[in-house]
Amino acid sequence: IKSKNVELDEEEQKAQLLSDGGDRAPAVDFVPDPADDVAELRPSSSRVKKVLVWNPKRREFEMSEEDKRELKEMHIKNDEHWQAFEEKYRSLDPSDHPTIKKSSLCKKILLGSLSFIFLLLIAYCLFIILQLALFNLIMLVVMVVFLTKLFNVLKAISSRILDNGQKKAFKQWIRGLKDLEFLKQQAIEIQEDDTGRWIEIHLNETADERDEGIAEEDGDDE
Repeated sequence: IKSKNVELDEEEQKAQLLSDGGDRAPAVDFVPDPADDVAELRPSSSRVKKVLVWNPKRREFEMSEEDKRELKEMHIKNDEHWQAFEEKYRSLDPSDHPTIKKSSLCKKILLGSLSFIFLLLIAYCLFIILQLALFNLIMLVVMVVFLTKLFNVLKAISSRILDNGQKKAFKQWIRGLKDLEFLKQQAIEIQEDDTGRWIEIHLNETADERDEGIAEEDGDDE
């Protein structure tokens, strides 16, 4: 009888616990708002920009008609300034573009010869040291690794020099575009792609300012 009573008590306790758990609502510390996720995805301070894209077929930079119209109506409003801007971004000699201009062959041969001579001298010095070390195997491995790293360093230096020479005229042209006085007055910045595939025109307003302006226009219309 006692064992049956104990079993009944245990079943009553289990039933009470289950009923308590079903009545209670799970505690939630924070309920995320879906609108907050959308707001987080949008950069709050990113500047509005237009893009000049390099057309490899026509060999010149181009801008969409919509971007042209907005840039002219909202930012470069003076007709003379707009004409000067258009003439400037179309004035690039196609042969100076990084995707078209080739590195100097003479400079390649000169840099390659100097690098080879320098490596040869270093290898000769290391060979003398290796003889003094009685052709130690560990010393040999260290020297081979050192020569490999030195070769990669010289190769990177040569590539950098050739790359700068290849893009020198293009960078001078970009500098002239950035130095246009009316762009500086409008706080418009020019940022080029290193390979010359596009040019970004950062305007003097942020995405938030643009959204506020659109909202005000919509309110006036209503």
